[in-house]
Amino acid sequence: MGTNVKKKIIIIVIIVLAITVYLGIRGRRPTDDGQPVALKAKVEEGPLLISVRASGEIRSKTSSKVIPGIKRGENVAFLVPEGSHVTNGQTVAQLSTDDMDRRILDAELKVSDADAKLLGAKTDHEIQILDNATAMTTAVQAVQSADLTLREFMEGNMPMQIKTADLKVATAASEYDRSTKKFVESEQILKQGFITEDQLEEERIKLETAKVNRETSVEELKNLKLYTLPLKEAEARNVKMKAYSDLEKTKKKNDVQLQTKFQAMEQSKAILQKATNDLGQLREDLLAYNVKSPSDGIVTYGDADASWRRAEIQVGMTLMPGEALMTIPDLSALQAVVDVPEADIPKVKVGQRATVNMEAVANRIYKGKVERVAEIANPGGFLEAAVKQFKVNIALDQTVDLRPGFSCDVEILIETLPKVLKVPIQAVFNEGGEFVAYVDSALGPTRTPVKVGRSSITSVEILGGLKKGQSVYLNKPGAKKPGEPEERKS
Repeated sequence: MGTNVKKKIIIIVIIVLAITVYLGIRGRRPTDDGQPVALKAKVEEGPLLISVRASGEIRSKTSSKVIPGIKRGENVAFLVPEGSHVTNGQTVAQLSTDDMDRRILDAELKVSDADAKLLGAKTDHEIQILDNATAMTTAVQAVQSADLTLREFMEGNMPMQIKTADLKVATAASEYDRSTKKFVESEQILKQGFITEDQLEEERIKLETAKVNRETSVEELKNLKLYTLPLKEAEARNVKMKAYSDLEKTKKKNDVQLQTKFQAMEQSKAILQKATNDLGQLREDLLAYNVKSPSDGIVTYGDADASWRRAEIQVGMTLMPGEALMTIPDLSALQAVVDVPEADIPKVKVGQRATVNMEAVANRIYKGKVERVAEIANPGGFLEAAVKQFKVNIALDQTVDLRPGFSCDVEILIETLPKVLKVPIQAVFNEGGEFVAYVDSALGPTRTPVKVGRSSITSVEILGGLKKGQSVYLNKPGAKKPGEPEERKS
């Protein structure tokens, strides 16, 4: 810290104390000449205790913040009174469940609907399995029938028809040969006169008929081999190929339809699972609406690190997610937490001794030491001050009769100067930028320039201008009237 900053701090402290002393002596009875009674002090030599003062409150070292696990803003329906002693697991607050009850009812309806749809999807899937089995049986039977029909034709009907046609050709040829022979014989018998011309004509007609039958049977055999049988074979093979094709189509169609039904069933399962999970999560979230204490202790509303919001915690307020509803401090481990201005914070070190006093505990001074000094300034929020403040934690030697939330004043001992020349801080005045003291001498009050050094809350170190044992005035001599402001060291 620079010299100018130190001087400004010393000047401010001196002004405050000087005004306090001045206001105190204003009420004194004036002397006969109307001037106030002159107060004096001796220039002393001895130890000078350099300290820093700060204010704050008593807090627990380990506190449990009660932050309900809600996911949206909810109204507070019940709160235990602040300052109540609570035990671990005790209900300390309840949030309105109207919206959650409605959402749970909606979730239950979704579960019921999803369950019914899953049942329908399972039934459709089972029916599709049966339909697929029937379709496959029909397709396989068609293949078997077509295969048997082709084999019957190739191994039975076709050879039989060829044999029948061959036999017909042979029969027709034999009949033709007999008719030819008989016609020739009939011509000889006609010459002999045993038959008539008409009888011969009949034999000739029979011969022509046999000839036609022979030619027809030959042609039929030819047509049977070249056209009829190959066409029937092709038809039978086509029927077989179509049956196999239909079988493959049935397989693929069955697979697609079954997969579709399976996916619909799985989707219904997923929807039911999600609806069930959502319902379970809502029921679990509902547990957070009955707020329980995480430990034994005394209820303090709000967050101890944001005490200015404590008054906002009340029944009917809307609590937002992540917002601390209350704090349950551990009463077995209390400490003083104070705010130190940024100008003084470099002086404060861990381990320095401190004294703590509270209005709530009259006539008792508590001792302690600095346990932690914040590295960053307190968050200011909307009311951020021009002078930054830093948190300093004071570990207390004893905590009898203390409670979290007690306001406290702390004086931290920064340094002890073992042997210095010193006077009360109100004995040094700032006149025109020069520090002076008024020394009591035979000639009366004598204005004496002085050189000052370090200062405590009550005294200032004198580096030059005064000697041990001299009397100095605590109020500036020669004031025209009581109550007139005096320019003092600040």
